[in-house]
This record gives sequence, structure tokens and C-alpha cells, in this order.
Amino acid sequence: MARSSRRRPLGQPVGRPLCSGRRCVLGRVQALAGERSQPPTGIWTASRTGSSVGPRTPPQPAPKPPPLRGGWQPPFAGGEFGAARRQAPAHSRAPGGGGRTLDWVTSDGVASLLRFDAPLRRDWEDLVRRSLRGDSPETLVGRTADGLDIQPLYTAAPAPAGGDAAGLPGLASFIRGGGARSGRWDLCQRHDLDDPAETNAAIREDIAGGVSGIWLRLRRPPAPGELLATLAGVNPAETSVVVDGGPWLVAAAEAAAALAAAAPPGWLVAAVDPLGALARCGFLLVDLEDTLACLVPFLRAASQREERAAACRISVDAAVYCDAGAPPALELACMLATGVAYLRALEAGGLAPAQAAPYLEARLAATPDQFATISKFRAARALWDRVQTACGVADPERRGLRCWAVTSEAAFVAQDPFVNLARATIAAFAAAAGGAERITVLPHDVALGPPGERSRRLARNVSHLLADETHLGAVIDPAGGAWYVEDRTARLAEAAWERFGEIEAAGGMASALLDGSLARRIQRAAECRSERLAGGAEHVVGVTCHPPPGGCSEPAGATQAVQPDAAASPPDAAVTVPPLPLRHPVPGEPA
Repeated sequence: MARSSRRRPLGQPVGRPLCSGRRCVLGRVQALAGERSQPPTGIWTASRTGSSVGPRTPPQPAPKPPPLRGGWQPPFAGGEFGAARRQAPAHSRAPGGGGRTLDWVTSDGVASLLRFDAPLRRDWEDLVRRSLRGDSPETLVGRTADGLDIQPLYTAAPAPAGGDAAGLPGLASFIRGGGARSGRWDLCQRHDLDDPAETNAAIREDIAGGVSGIWLRLRRPPAPGELLATLAGVNPAETSVVVDGGPWLVAAAEAAAALAAAAPPGWLVAAVDPLGALARCGFLLVDLEDTLACLVPFLRAASQREERAAACRISVDAAVYCDAGAPPALELACMLATGVAYLRALEAGGLAPAQAAPYLEARLAATPDQFATISKFRAARALWDRVQTACGVADPERRGLRCWAVTSEAAFVAQDPFVNLARATIAAFAAAAGGAERITVLPHDVALGPPGERSRRLARNVSHLLADETHLGAVIDPAGGAWYVEDRTARLAEAAWERFGEIEAAGGMASALLDGSLARRIQRAAECRSERLAGGAEHVVGVTCHPPPGGCSEPAGATQAVQPDAAASPPDAAVTVPPLPLRHPVPGEPA
């Protein structure tokens, strides 16, 4: 008898007829489903304790943990800043675990897989010692230019007894920001008023590229009608304009007030900062006391209008000190000392701090040191709130500080300019994460001369990318609560307040600029960084490491002896000092 060519399927008993019919197939599937629905026998598995084996038992439903209802709460202890240290509730701890075992599931079948030990700090320190061959973990502690220690590991620290010192966004001490965010910041690009026609063409290109603000710097006193010609075609309803007069602040304020009278509220604002202009340009046309007195009528007129319609603001330029080599704490101290000097002058002219405070903003440098920049902007608001409180400003809404971030010009190198695009992106990201309301991204080739159309487009697209693709502006204080950021913010604020006290004790900001003590202090800090660069403790990509092909040939103008916008001191200047230099990171070069 011939054998059938059809082969028996694997697993089919001998003698069972083959069947390809639909009913037969369905019946077989149903039979298999019925068999597999029963618990298998003879399967052995580890029990919950792991010390014996036995037959698997059907899992029992896990009991739900009881609601807190005021029982367990995060404990609070002493300390000025930090987040609360949370411990697992008692019902979640496995017996005999000593409080270390986190086990929120009590099912016999699943709990053993989810139970893990929460590592203690001493366990980590033991691992570090073994990795370092006996050295202490303290050898991993870093130090910033301000003398702040950077720990290798940050964990939850006890929060203050009265609650979180960082507070909530929009509330004192304003560490977490001034309030709600619309999803975007004011994208403000810088232009210098040289030739009105060329400047107007560049402004139109930026506006077509999506900027929302124009920062117009004066290099000389504006001629009649020159400011209007420069801003021709600018839609006041869509683009705001800030006129930075520098040493010619009175002329800038008068021209801005004349244009603002016929424009929508808040369209054009004159930003005045005589002390910052003295530090950057090295001269003032009027005596310092008379210059400060000139601020009173402009701000008094502004205070009589709506705040958003003010045609004059005091814009404290602290970025000039960072570009000269000042570390973050000293930059913040200069910002505080300058702001206090203005409040004193305005109060002497009859304008109380509570009236003047809403018309003051701070312009800070955003550097590629991401966490230093985030902490600097967060600390600036807390420090200014402390100053305003000391000045008797009771209304919290008037104690907030508007922060304007400008990418640090000194951080941009001429030897490898395209790396500056990455620096600008990191700096702008950090400024936005720190809560800056206005951000100016300088073109990557600004160290080589006046930027062109391509570099301006890349600069503004950095902000567009961060706002539209990362949605960074849709989150209030995205770094808030991070142990490292909160600790560094607190320590930076304390260091800045100490340096602010030293400047005040020496006579104030004006005295520090006139006698050169501040310039010498910044020079020492710059020399220390130059030594770190020369010794390899710090690196600048494209300069001290990973140079471009062909080596680092420094083009002409890569390092400026003075700020690039510093004009020659006119013979009729009333006050002159050596302007602070713009110090690019150069290893081993005397600062």
C-alpha cells in the first residue's frame, strides 16, 4: 500500500484524520484555546522571598495604598533654598528593609520584580572611593570663577520651614519668573545707527524675518529727522523699538519722546544708562550728577502715563562688565549697585523708588555656560526684589525685574566663527530657561566686523528655533526644582549680594568706575581665566582645542582694546575714564 505524500502536522496524534475544512480548523483552535486557558501544571517558580520554590499560585489583587489625607507629608527642615526631601510612606516599605526598599506594589506575582533599593549617599561615596582608588569624593568638587563649589552629585535638600524660598512664578521673590508666558519672548535684534538708509534696509530684513523688536544703538548724536528716516516703514503695531543713546542719552530720550508722542503706546522707548555708557564708552558729555538729574523729568513724565506707554526706561547694562571679564556674581553686583545709584538719584529729584521701579530693566549677558546663565537670571530677580524691599517698595507687583538677555560678545571668537552658532544657541536657550523676557542673539561673526544679511538671518533663526521647535517659552521656569539649579541660584545670589555690599561700602558704583577699582577687579578675574586657559583647566573650542584646519590664525580685530561701540572721547566731554575692554578668551594673554 502506497504511503500518503501528505505529512502529519507537528503535534497531531497518529491516527487522527487530517482535515482542512473550516469547521475542523475552528474546532481545533477552540480546543487549543480551552486547553491554554487552564493554569499549566508542573511549572515551578521562585517565591516572593527567593529562598524556596513551589507551585505558582494565582495572583491576588493588590491592595490600594491608603490616601494621604494629611498623614504623611514631605518633612521640612532648615535651610534657605532647596526642595523638600520626600520619603516613601510607611505602608509602602517592605518589612526589614530599613526604609530603603521602595515597593509600592504588594502583589506576590509582581512585587518581587518591582522592588528595588534606593541607594544611599554613603553607598555612592563608597563606589567613588573604589573608582578613585581610595581618594575622597571631595576631589571631584569643582570651583567656578566666583569661588562657588560645584558638587559632583546633588540630592534633595531640606526646604525652608516657611515653604519653598523660590516661591511661585509672578510672586516674590520672583526667582521663578515674573508671571505668565505667552510662549515667545521678545526677539530683539541689534542695529547700529551709522548710515540711515543702510540701517533701515537691515531693519526691514529683520522684521521680514520675524523679529518683534529692534535695538537701535546710537554711535553719535542723531541729526534732525535721522531717527525717523532710520525707522521708516516700521509698523508700530508689530515691532517695538529701543533706542540706546549711550553717552548721548539726553538727545536719544528727546528724540524718542518726540516720535513716541505720535505713535502707539510703548512702540518706541529710549533706554538710558549713564553709568553703563561711561563704562563702555569711557566718557559722558555732562557731569555725572547732572546726567542723573536729567533722568528725573523723563521718568516723571513716563510715570504719569501708563507703564506700557513709557517713552523712557532705565536699562541697566551689566553685560559690559561680563564682556570685560567679570564673573557672574560680580556682574550681578554691578547691576545691583548701578540700579541703587539710579534709585538714589531719582529719589533726590522727587521720584520715589516705588514710582521709578517699574521703569527699570536689567540687560545681562548670556554665555555658553548654560547653568551659570540660568542661575544668573533667576538670581537677578531675587536680588532686585531684596533691594526693592529694602527701599520700602511694598507692592510686590512693582518689585519685579524685567530681564533682557544679550549673548555675550566676548564669548564669540574670531578664530573659528561658525562654532559661535553653537555658543549662541546654548546661551539663548539658557536665557530663555532663566526667564528672560527679551533676548538678543548677536550674529556669529560679530567679532570680524559688521554682520551681513546671512549672519543676521542665522542669529534670528536661533531664537525662532528655540521658541517654535523646542517650545521652551511655553513652560514657566523649566529648570525650577532641579537640585543643582536651585543650589547654584542660591549660592550665586549670596555671592553677588556680598560683592554688592563691597561696592557700596567703597562709595558706590559711580566711585568704583571713576577711581578704577572696579576695572582693576575685573582685570584680575580676566587674568585668572587666561591662566586657566593656558594651563588647560578650561577650554575654548576652536581656540585652545579642536582648532580649524590650518590652525588658529587670529584675524585683525579679533581682540578689541575697547568696546567696539566705544567712540573717541570728544574734547568737550565732562567725564572721562578708560573704557572697559572687550576681552575675548585668549590663553596666556595678559588681560
